[in-house]
Amino acid sequence: MDFSSTQIDFDDARERRLEYLALQSPTAQDYHPLCYEPSYPFEGAVYPPAISPSRQIDGEEGGNIDPGSQNNHSGSWSNNPVATESACSHTSQGSVVASYGITGTFHGCVNASTASSSYNFQSSEWIAYNGGVDVHHESPTASLSIPRSLALGSCPNAYTHTSPGDSVASDVPSLATIPHMLKSIVASDSVYDASKRRRKPGRKAWHRMLYVVTTSAAPHHALQAVNVTKRAPEWPVHYWESKIRGVNLGGWLLLEAWITPSLFTERNDTRIVDEYTFGQYVDRKTAQSVLHEHWSTFITLQDFEDIKNAGLNHVRIPIGYWAWDVSGGEPYNQGQLFYLNQAVAWARQTGIKVMMDLHGLAGSQNAFDNSGQKGAVNWHKNRDNISRSLAIIRAMATWYSAQTDVVVAIECVNEPWGYAGTDMMNVLRQYYYDSYGNTRWPFGTATQGSIVTVISDAFQSLDSWKGFMTAGFDGVMMDTHIYDIWCPDCPGRSYDEHIASACAYKSSLASSDLWTVVGEWSVSITNCANNGYYPAYGGNTYDGSSGGKKYGDCSAVSGSGAKFTQEFKDFLRKYWEAQTSSKSFDAGVGWIYWTWKTELVDEWSYSKGLEYKWIPQDPTERLYPDICSPKTESY
Repeated sequence: MDFSSTQIDFDDARERRLEYLALQSPTAQDYHPLCYEPSYPFEGAVYPPAISPSRQIDGEEGGNIDPGSQNNHSGSWSNNPVATESACSHTSQGSVVASYGITGTFHGCVNASTASSSYNFQSSEWIAYNGGVDVHHESPTASLSIPRSLALGSCPNAYTHTSPGDSVASDVPSLATIPHMLKSIVASDSVYDASKRRRKPGRKAWHRMLYVVTTSAAPHHALQAVNVTKRAPEWPVHYWESKIRGVNLGGWLLLEAWITPSLFTERNDTRIVDEYTFGQYVDRKTAQSVLHEHWSTFITLQDFEDIKNAGLNHVRIPIGYWAWDVSGGEPYNQGQLFYLNQAVAWARQTGIKVMMDLHGLAGSQNAFDNSGQKGAVNWHKNRDNISRSLAIIRAMATWYSAQTDVVVAIECVNEPWGYAGTDMMNVLRQYYYDSYGNTRWPFGTATQGSIVTVISDAFQSLDSWKGFMTAGFDGVMMDTHIYDIWCPDCPGRSYDEHIASACAYKSSLASSDLWTVVGEWSVSITNCANNGYYPAYGGNTYDGSSGGKKYGDCSAVSGSGAKFTQEFKDFLRKYWEAQTSSKSFDAGVGWIYWTWKTELVDEWSYSKGLEYKWIPQDPTERLYPDICSPKTESY
């Protein structure tokens, strides 16, 4: 998809009452490695430091775009009538070059350049070019260079940042001592081969720079040897020291029929299968009454106290985009934000940390009911869907930036359907970059926020994400969800095979180069919750009600814990210990169980697990300490 020529409907943005950034400035378009070609620009994105929409300056044939300016000038050059050196240069004679940096977009320039007599060290330069031979910025006080040899296939032009007093005489990207947040993206041809990307004529190729503080000059002999110290906020939780022990508050602020089937069955309308159809087919007065009763009773202060007393330190709170933004005739009900803020207050009162989870995105990121709307994966196909999502991420980061003693992380999407193909994954990666910018710099200034940005693995292997959002990024966490339920042979596995499967995750979790949390998991070994409790779900694979082979009887492994056999409860305890072992899910930064409470399926409920004792009150207690070791008598 190429939305580069699409204009933003600012009136529509204002109608949604959410702040959008103007995309006339290239600063609000792109946050990705060297020469990556974005699929689209996003009006919801914000980057450090945010620049107000630049005024357009039209190039004049045979002359400079602007012969000079005084203070606080920024310009966005576009559609120059001729590709001449004089039409592609800009010089500012003032003491400050752009209050937040220089912005230039050069099209077809032979020699595109910017220069200044004095550089503002709170700024950065963003230069995009298409067809230029040399693109560079000059400053008298600092230097940075990305040589032509690294301006890969779709970037035939070198980008350089040089200084008369501190030049770089190497063909290797180097960092001089620069007393501000500026670092080149350090990459090699083997890391990213842009020449293999298709590039349409006339499409912009963007190059931008990431932000860190450099403390010493980089050696010139190897790309990997660049010596920098990342400038990061003081994170509220030291995830490299303290493990996450958490639980999801599923089915509360975002409805899932299998968690709270009564909300659906009592409507007596089988068309209602998700929150979208709940709003569509339940009259607004009834819906508001039912929902507020649910929101005010399903999770209370007592639940937070019980969570704390169970030795847990985090809650993950799923919520849909519609809590902030309903537009275009969408039937969703609102009112969730009051309860979300109440949850933050309860968390503060009980000493629990909160991970906000944008669980449902406009258009649906996975076609599951947990996205708000079952049916089709359309989120990535519509620019507006993505822009709305980004605006909400920024709104969340802004609102909770003063409450990082409690709100420590924001997850920008839950379970996006990576299997939807290359388009989805390209869109998703760009969305992650943009969400990072919105979370790290929520106010559009150089001041960094300290809320962790959480991204989903999109059902892709952790190995496939190696190197993504690592160098130059701070406070990024990967969320992976592990259920031994959905694979083709999962329903037929024995108890021992389920345990062995859990114990096999240590290597991938421990080797991840991002903080990695198992953000959803359960002791359930079936999807029996889909059968009987809400028939509109269409049955499940375990008892054959979905039309396939029958592996067992759901009544033996799903429902009320009071009727479970002691053998099954013993297995659930072993399985819980296997999954929380340091040799399995705890090999990362920790785990967050799905979910705290359900109406009818106790095997999914952490609170019921505590009640029936297949989950210990102390999560570090072990009856089977060798559960992930070679089989012993205790196993």
